[in-house]
Amino acid sequence: MDGLSRPIGASVPIVFKGRTWILPPMRLHDFGVVEQHLLSRRPNLVAIALEAARQQGLTEEATDLLVDRALKQAAKSNRISSEEMKEWLDTREGVAFTLWQCLEKSYPGQLTLEDTNDILQKMAEDKFAEMLAKRDQASGMDALGNSTGPTAGSAAGPKAAARAAEPDPHETLSSDARIGGNGGTASSKRSGSRKKSRK
Repeated sequence: MDGLSRPIGASVPIVFKGRTWILPPMRLHDFGVVEQHLLSRRPNLVAIALEAARQQGLTEEATDLLVDRALKQAAKSNRISSEEMKEWLDTREGVAFTLWQCLEKSYPGQLTLEDTNDILQKMAEDKFAEMLAKRDQASGMDALGNSTGPTAGSAAGPKAAARAAEPDPHETLSSDARIGGNGGTASSKRSGSRKKSRK
């Protein structure tokens, strides 16, 4: 209806397991769940360091140094890049996870992740490509979605999810100005300076 489906973030009908489902779009929170899922599969660097220290019989001081190095490395890798997420989202495993994740909102308990993944792994290439396209259409991650901007409430892809997690520089400026003293915000100080210049 005059392109209404895009700006309101409408769901998309899909045929799966011999029936029609209404697939909701992925929201920002869903991308966060995906990131947590991927992070949970990464090795525990601290546990690995402790086990290595135990096997090698390291001293307490040497163990502390090894664990400290592992903690620093873990802190650096405790995030998923938008490129890494997009690559995984387009795999059969990624499509299965996000299909299950989104359908669970409207059809709780009617699908399992294991069952969904098993079906996607065995799906013919053309059917899989169609399912991938439907998911991206619903979430505004397809070519049209990216050209017309994000749909209402959708995250418009992993890059938008990453941008949403970044601090707003304007908000930081306002906070700094409030903390800076003299009781005035940055905007009020600028306003005062303009009044002085007009005099």
